[in-house]
Amino acid sequence: MPSTREKQIYKIIMITSGIIALGVAGYLAVAMFMGAKNYFTAHFAIPIVLVCVGVIALCMPQATRSRFGSDAKDNVMKIVAVLLILFAILTLVLSYFDFFQF
Repeated sequence: MPSTREKQIYKIIMITSGIIALGVAGYLAVAMFMGAKNYFTAHFAIPIVLVCVGVIALCMPQATRSRFGSDAKDNVMKIVAVLLILFAILTLVLSYFDFFQF
């Protein structure tokens, strides 16, 4: 079971990742609404959001773990986190081959 200090560190990581994900998602929404496509929106915006959500999913079981926590739910969150990070890498690779038309 993580200590209180470790839980605080995980919560800070989760909050920072959430702020980054919301900021980049907001920027992406505005850029798509205005029709402004640039190198950042075409290649990096969606993978950054996916990685941030994956980091949140990876840290959440550690930050909210208690003595009576559910291990099955924690394992599912870790699997989801790894899949989100893998999808971020896949999205980044596929964006260079123009599979995504914005």
